[in-house]
This record gives sequence, C-alpha cells and structure tokens, in this order.
Amino acid sequence: ACHNCDDPSHESRDCPKPCRECGSDKHRIGYHYRARTTVKTSKCFNCDEFGHESRDCPKPCGICQSTQHKS
Repeated sequence: ACHNCDDPSHESRDCPKPCRECGSDKHRIGYHYRARTTVKTSKCFNCDEFGHESRDCPKPCGICQSTQHKS
C-alpha cells in the first residue's frame, strides 16, 4: 500500500498525488523519512564507505563495474 495516500493499488514511489507532508510534487513521503535518518552513519553496501547508501553511490557496481546499476 502507498504510504503517501494509503491507496493499496500502488507503492508510494509510484503515487500520482503530491507529498502529503509538504505538498511537493517533486517527491513523495519517503523523501522526508530518508532526510530524517542520519546519513553520516550510513554505510554504502556498494563501496563500503560511510556517508551515503548504495542507491546514491557515485561509484560503479562493486561486483561487475557497471555504471547502469549498483551491487
């Protein structure tokens, strides 16, 4: 179910409605959750460095060196 509008037919990343927390149509409710987490202690599973998560890693895949995805 969508955490943005509580509609069970889609996920929040696919929600057509604006963010319920701030009204922005640029992002959904998950944006605010990630912003509240402590990023400096997050460890990237792709490059093993601290300060970001693998989905935001600037380096290529740690397994096959592809720039199309992360490990």
